Amino acid sequence: MKRMDKFVAWVCVIALLTGGFPRVALAAPGDVLSAPQNLAVTEASSYSVTLSWDAPAAVYDGGGDVTYRVSYAKAQGQVETKDVPVGVTSFECKYLDYDTRYDFKVYAAQGGAVSPPAKLSYYTHEP
Repeated sequence: MKRMDKFVAWVCVIALLTGGFPRVALAAPGDVLSAPQNLAVTEASSYSVTLSWDAPAAVYDGGGDVTYRVSYAKAQGQVETKDVPVGVTSFECKYLDYDTRYDFKVYAAQGGAVSPPAKLSYYTHEP
Protein backbone atom coordinates (compact mmCIF):
# COMPACT_ATOMS: atom_id res chain seq x y z
CA MET A 1 0.00 0.00 0.00
CA LYS A 2 1.38 3.43 -0.93
CA ARG A 3 2.03 5.99 1.80
CA MET A 4 -0.83 8.26 0.64
CA ASP A 5 -3.20 5.27 0.58
CA LYS A 6 -2.25 4.49 4.20
CA PHE A 7 -2.95 8.10 5.14
CA VAL A 8 -6.39 8.06 3.51
CA ALA A 9 -7.17 4.69 5.12
CA TRP A 10 -6.17 6.03 8.55
CA VAL A 11 -8.43 9.08 8.17
CA CYS A 12 -11.34 6.87 7.08
CA VAL A 13 -10.86 4.53 10.08
CA ILE A 14 -10.89 7.51 12.45
CA ALA A 15 -14.02 8.82 10.74
CA LEU A 16 -15.78 5.47 11.15
CA LEU A 17 -14.78 5.13 14.81
CA THR A 18 -15.65 8.66 15.84
CA GLY A 19 -18.63 9.31 13.60
CA GLY A 20 -16.88 12.08 11.68
CA PHE A 21 -13.63 13.27 10.23
CA PRO A 22 -10.97 14.62 12.61
CA ARG A 23 -10.80 18.40 13.07
CA VAL A 24 -7.06 18.37 12.41
CA ALA A 25 -5.91 16.23 9.50
CA LEU A 26 -2.41 14.89 9.17
CA ALA A 27 -0.48 16.24 6.22
CA ALA A 28 0.51 13.60 3.72
CA PRO A 29 4.03 13.56 2.27
CA GLY A 30 4.39 16.42 -0.19
CA ASP A 31 1.60 18.42 1.43
CA VAL A 32 2.29 21.79 2.94
CA LEU A 33 1.76 22.53 6.61
CA SER A 34 -1.34 24.73 6.51
CA ALA A 35 -1.56 28.26 7.87
CA PRO A 36 -2.98 29.03 11.30
CA GLN A 37 -6.75 29.52 11.13
CA ASN A 38 -9.13 32.27 12.27
CA LEU A 39 -6.54 34.96 12.92
CA ALA A 40 -8.27 37.81 14.78
CA VAL A 41 -7.65 40.84 16.97
CA THR A 42 -9.08 39.94 20.39
CA GLU A 43 -7.99 43.05 22.31
CA ALA A 44 -6.68 46.43 21.20
CA SER A 45 -5.60 49.74 22.63
CA SER A 46 -3.89 52.77 21.14
CA TYR A 47 -0.48 51.15 21.59
CA SER A 48 -1.02 47.39 21.53
CA VAL A 49 -2.93 44.66 19.75
CA THR A 50 -3.53 41.11 20.96
CA LEU A 51 -3.86 38.52 18.20
CA SER A 52 -5.30 35.04 18.58
CA TRP A 53 -5.62 32.15 16.17
CA ASP A 54 -6.46 28.47 15.92
CA ALA A 55 -4.11 25.62 15.05
CA PRO A 56 -3.48 24.77 11.38
CA ALA A 57 -5.98 22.47 9.71
CA ALA A 58 -3.20 20.09 8.61
CA VAL A 59 -0.09 19.11 10.59
CA TYR A 60 2.58 16.47 10.05
CA ASP A 61 2.17 13.11 11.74
CA GLY A 62 5.15 12.65 14.04
CA GLY A 63 6.46 16.10 13.11
CA GLY A 64 6.66 17.31 16.70
CA ASP A 65 5.15 20.33 18.38
CA VAL A 66 3.68 23.16 16.35
CA THR A 67 5.20 26.54 17.14
CA TYR A 68 4.26 29.97 15.85
CA ARG A 69 6.02 33.11 14.68
CA VAL A 70 4.31 36.50 14.54
CA SER A 71 5.58 39.27 12.29
CA TYR A 72 4.16 42.76 12.02
CA ALA A 73 5.00 46.10 10.48
CA LYS A 74 3.46 49.43 9.66
CA ALA A 75 3.45 50.52 6.02
CA GLN A 76 7.03 50.63 4.74
CA GLY A 77 8.29 50.13 8.27
CA GLN A 78 10.69 47.74 9.88
CA VAL A 79 9.30 44.24 10.37
CA GLU A 80 9.20 42.96 13.95
CA THR A 81 9.30 39.18 14.36
CA LYS A 82 8.56 37.32 17.59
CA ASP A 83 8.48 33.60 18.39
CA VAL A 84 5.53 32.29 20.39
CA PRO A 85 6.02 29.47 22.95
CA VAL A 86 4.75 25.96 22.15
CA GLY A 87 1.03 25.56 22.86
CA VAL A 88 0.27 29.30 22.87
CA THR A 89 -2.12 30.64 20.22
CA SER A 90 -2.16 34.32 21.07
CA PHE A 91 0.33 37.16 21.19
CA GLU A 92 0.31 40.78 22.37
CA CYS A 93 2.10 43.17 20.02
CA LYS A 94 3.24 46.07 22.23
CA TYR A 95 4.67 49.54 21.74
CA LEU A 96 2.75 50.24 18.54
CA ASP A 97 2.13 53.73 17.17
CA TYR A 98 -1.45 54.96 17.52
CA ASP A 99 -3.63 55.83 14.51
CA THR A 100 -1.48 53.58 12.32
CA ARG A 101 -2.18 50.63 10.03
CA TYR A 102 -0.23 47.47 10.84
CA ASP A 103 0.02 44.30 8.77
CA PHE A 104 0.24 41.13 10.85
CA LYS A 105 1.32 37.64 9.76
CA VAL A 106 1.30 34.43 11.78
CA TYR A 107 3.23 31.38 10.60
CA ALA A 108 3.08 27.82 11.95
CA ALA A 109 6.27 25.76 12.11
CA GLN A 110 6.66 22.04 12.68
CA GLY A 111 9.59 19.72 12.11
CA GLY A 112 11.45 22.20 9.90
CA ALA A 113 8.41 23.01 7.76
CA VAL A 114 6.91 26.51 7.79
CA SER A 115 3.34 27.24 6.78
CA PRO A 116 2.07 30.02 4.56
CA PRO A 117 1.06 32.98 6.72
CA ALA A 118 -2.34 33.85 8.13
CA LYS A 119 -2.67 37.59 7.41
CA LEU A 120 -4.54 40.48 9.01
CA SER A 121 -4.39 44.28 8.79
CA TYR A 122 -5.51 46.51 11.65
CA TYR A 123 -5.55 50.23 12.42
CA THR A 124 -4.64 51.24 15.94
CA HIS A 125 -6.89 53.99 17.26
CA GLU A 126 -6.11 57.33 18.85
CA PRO A 127 -5.74 57.50 22.63
